[in-house]
Amino acid sequence: MLSNELKSKINKLWDKFWSRGITNPITAIEQISYLLFMRRIDDADALDKAKAIFAEQEYKSIFEGNEECRWSHFSQPSIDPDTKLKLVSEKAFNFIKNLNDPSQPYTRHMQNAQFIINNAALLDEAIKAIDEIFEDIKKLKMNSKQITL
Repeated sequence: MLSNELKSKINKLWDKFWSRGITNPITAIEQISYLLFMRRIDDADALDKAKAIFAEQEYKSIFEGNEECRWSHFSQPSIDPDTKLKLVSEKAFNFIKNLNDPSQPYTRHMQNAQFIINNAALLDEAIKAIDEIFEDIKKLKMNSKQITL
């Protein structure tokens, strides 16, 4: 169940897209989904690396040679919005488009995908909003685990 605070943050993210000219709901959802996926694969890769270290196993990151495509890299506050936009639109998005073998369904679906966010301020605000949403979800998970223990 989503908390009211989390719902509010999701609505504010939607409003940011709407106010910056991405008014088609499907297009906005598509662009937000790309960003959520970028965040999620970075988190999953970091978790897999931690598990491998704990198990004393070797680990090869999916980002090897493409570290600038990591959410944890381009979302840093020290990177200016224009640089973020360039990194995401020219590198990170192309990275996620080509993650799998060309014969895989994901890759076939993504072959015509387009990253249309062309406003650096919108991207910067969306990145911050998604980080806040992920933190809220993490807190909700932790609170629900504490309650069930």
